[in-house]
Amino acid sequence: MSLTNAAELAIGQGLFNGTSFAIGSLQLGLLTAASESAHTEVTTGVYSTYARQTITGSEASSVWTIKNSSDANAAIEFPALASGDTGVTATHWGLFDASNNLYVYGEITGNLVLTAGQVPTVAANSLTVTFN
Repeated sequence: MSLTNAAELAIGQGLFNGTSFAIGSLQLGLLTAASESAHTEVTTGVYSTYARQTITGSEASSVWTIKNSSDANAAIEFPALASGDTGVTATHWGLFDASNNLYVYGEITGNLVLTAGQVPTVAANSLTVTFN
C-alpha cells in the first residue's frame, strides 16, 4: 500500500498549515498497473460495465475499520462483466476522490483475472491500508 503525492500533500497541509482535509467520498477502482508516478485504470474497452465503486458517509464507517491500519470490513462488488467483454487482469486497487485524484493504491495479492460474466468482488477484510 502506498500513499500518492496528492495524499501526502493533503495530509502535510493539514498537519502543518491547518488546512482542512476531507475527501467526502472514496471511490474504489481497479488498476492494471500502479506506481508512485503513474497508474493505469481498467478501461471500458475490455470491461464495458466498469465503474469505480463509491463509498460514502455512513457506508464508509461500516466498510472501513480505522486503527493503525484501515480495513475494508465489508465486501465491495463491481458490475458484472458483459458477455462480450474480453476481460483484463487487475493487479492493483486504488482509492480515488470524485475529482479523479488517486490517494492510495496497493497490490492485489495474486491478481484478479476478470472474465466475461464475472462479478468482481473485493472480499471483506481483504483490503488494508496501513499507517506506520
